[in-house]
Amino acid sequence: MISGATLQEILNPFLESKKLFIIDIHISPYNEIEIIIDGEDYVSIEKCTEVSRYVESQLNRDIEDYALIVGSPDATQPLKIPRQYPKHVGKELVVLTNENKEIKGKLIAADSEKIVLLVQRKNKENNKKKLIEEEIEIPFSTIKKGKVKLPF
Repeated sequence: MISGATLQEILNPFLESKKLFIIDIHISPYNEIEIIIDGEDYVSIEKCTEVSRYVESQLNRDIEDYALIVGSPDATQPLKIPRQYPKHVGKELVVLTNENKEIKGKLIAADSEKIVLLVQRKNKENNKKKLIEEEIEIPFSTIKKGKVKLPF
């Protein structure tokens, strides 16, 4: 059976050269392989096809048969790895922390350690109901799930 580690070993150098990266690899007991990729920019169907053809060129169906699907995460999927966040700077996010606290805000920065959200909250001083904005740093180690808030 083909392993996820083998696929990562085959794919990582190729994907890096294309500014792409692996989000997930799932292999069923029947050798049905699903590879989810993402990139620094939008991942087109053409890029998925190119990755699929590369995988097929590296594996031998005569030795071990398999089914292969290569795709990219859709807009409703949560962000799974830190590398996905930078391309969403400027967008609204909903983050669920490990303590099940939901934080909504505009992503203004992301690096390998944390994200920074610009959140709005009510100013409770002097009984004013004016909204104030503040930046909140959230380490990836405290994020259970992050999703891009769709504009509709």
